[in-house]
Amino acid sequence: MHYVRPLMSNPASSLWVGEYSDTGTLLVYDPVLQISEEDQVIVFSLTAKALRKYVRQELRRKITNVSDGSRRAYALSEYSKWREAADPSHLKQAYLDGLPEFGSSKGVVQDRHEQFLKARGLANFGARSRIGSDHRSANCWRCRSSVNNSINLECGGCGWIICQCGACGCGQ
Repeated sequence: MHYVRPLMSNPASSLWVGEYSDTGTLLVYDPVLQISEEDQVIVFSLTAKALRKYVRQELRRKITNVSDGSRRAYALSEYSKWREAADPSHLKQAYLDGLPEFGSSKGVVQDRHEQFLKARGLANFGARSRIGSDHRSANCWRCRSSVNNSINLECGGCGWIICQCGACGCGQ
């Protein structure tokens, strides 16, 4: 079963700031950006000003909490600026293209979605970025992974969020 677990918890905020020991890079963890692979985690890198995907256990060993208030505030401010400027379709495309360092092949989710529909004899109406400003998150009915329309695409046929396993609501 796949589910999203916080990398580190912070009761004051859902965002967490850490420093990667190998490079000194500040990283911001946002639970909204997680895509349901329990062994992977997505963080915002202040050095790259972009998302990076890491193996969860490796990152836990190499990251330390940033408790300095000014460094934490700076990291959160930079992340907030990036997040406000980021087009949701950019986040989805980063997911589809595979994030740097540990990414997957381009279009893998779309290919899985097409296979899912084909196996059920259903037409493929494609995938699209979130329509409107409504943020939705849920669990996939098929594999129980978390899905989030801030990152995952939506099915052009049924409007459900497409899981990384390829499932949507078509045929339900």
